[in-house]
Amino acid sequence: MSGVHPVAAAGFGAAADVYERARPSYPDAALRWIAEHAGLAAGRTVVDVGAGTGKLTRLLAGTHARVIAVEPVEGMRAVLQERVPGIEIMHGVAEALPLPDATADVVTVAQAFHWFDHAKAVPELRRVLKPGGCLVLIWNSRDMSDPLQHALEELLAPLREEAPYQLGGAWRGPLEESGLFGPAEEAQFASVPELTRVRALSAGRPEPFAFPYVTEVYLTRTR
Repeated sequence: MSGVHPVAAAGFGAAADVYERARPSYPDAALRWIAEHAGLAAGRTVVDVGAGTGKLTRLLAGTHARVIAVEPVEGMRAVLQERVPGIEIMHGVAEALPLPDATADVVTVAQAFHWFDHAKAVPELRRVLKPGGCLVLIWNSRDMSDPLQHALEELLAPLREEAPYQLGGAWRGPLEESGLFGPAEEAQFASVPELTRVRALSAGRPEPFAFPYVTEVYLTRTR
């Protein structure tokens, strides 16, 4: 699949239903912050790139802006269509968006920017934004101050190999060096979903048990 990281295409395509069930949503406070700072409201257009199963897309629809979801993986688009009926969905990648120049007031990217080919994607994201438009990046990151999350990270880290990951902020360099966007505004929000699935790491914990995340939001405007 051209333009899609092979690890992402294989994993997300085969497990879209699991992704939908297991991935946490985003806290209301984060959405309010995005809506306020990016000016999301009726009459505005937001393009959700790498929309996946629509975890963020469905929340953006609540702002009454026009929402366009762009997602390259067929399995993810199928779940997105089911979960967010009536939404505009396009097949496309961040490196070659199927949209005219200056389409969007806001572009959002949730849990996906680190997968992009930044040399191609950053200019493309800028192309579809109107002058003064906002690029909003959002991640749910595991709260490493929590012992369970820390233990889980120790298990997962050796398995990632060369797969892109947002921790460490390696994605910042290409964005900042492009000269296409201004300084970022940043905000963090606590998110504490409760889980009931039993695994070795959670043995002995009463159910449901807290599984804390930190929702990180970065907002930058076009130059």
